[in-house]
Amino acid sequence: MATNTFVEITGEAILAEKDKQRKIANATRLCQSGQAPIRWTRLIYENREFVFNYELVVNVRGDENIWVFESEELGLIGFGNDRQDAYTAFCQDFAACWDNIAIADDDTLAEDALDMKAALKALVKNFGYIE
Repeated sequence: MATNTFVEITGEAILAEKDKQRKIANATRLCQSGQAPIRWTRLIYENREFVFNYELVVNVRGDENIWVFESEELGLIGFGNDRQDAYTAFCQDFAACWDNIAIADDDTLAEDALDMKAALKALVKNFGYIE
C-alpha cells in the first residue's frame, strides 16, 4: 500500500488517553479503503459519541478531485478534497442535525425536519460525551 493510503482494519487497538490510538494490536484484516459502502454502529465527532440501534449505511465515492460520504437514509452528504475531509464533513453534518433537529421542539420544525428528527431518533440509541 502507498504512503498516506486509508486502510480499514479489523482487530484490536491499544488506546492512549481520550481514545486516541496508540498502536494497532492483533490486526486480523487489513485492506485499502475503497468506495464500497461502510456500515457504522456508532459515530464519533470531536468529543461526542452516537451509538446506533442498527447499522447506518454510508456510501463512499471519490477520485483525486473530490470525495463524498452519503447516507441516503438520512439525506446527509459530506464532501471533501480527500476521504478524510469528506468523512469529517459527514460527521460534522450529522452532529449539527442532531443538535438542531433531533433535540429541537417539534413545533419549531418544518415537516421535512420532523421526518429527519424521527429518523435520527430511531437510529441513535445513546448519545454522550467522551472525556
